Amino acid sequence: MASFAVPLCAIALVLGTLAVTPVSPDVRAVAIAASILLAAASRGTATRLWACVVLAFAAGALNAELPSRAPAAFAEQRTARY
Repeated sequence: MASFAVPLCAIALVLGTLAVTPVSPDVRAVAIAASILLAAASRGTATRLWACVVLAFAAGALNAELPSRAPAAFAEQRTARY
């Protein structure tokens, strides 16, 4: 693999996380533009590396989305005194 594969996948992971988190419209526009630029830059690389970048982007998005959809933890509603 290329020497820049790990930083490229790390950037894709961060951009995937930014794509689904609730942020201001300015930050979202920058994240979308950076994602398009990253996709264009990584498209010329090997197919396996491009697939790894896409997978890292999806994993970052899924990692940010799942905790927000998780049910709230059960909290005890009564005291220990009986």
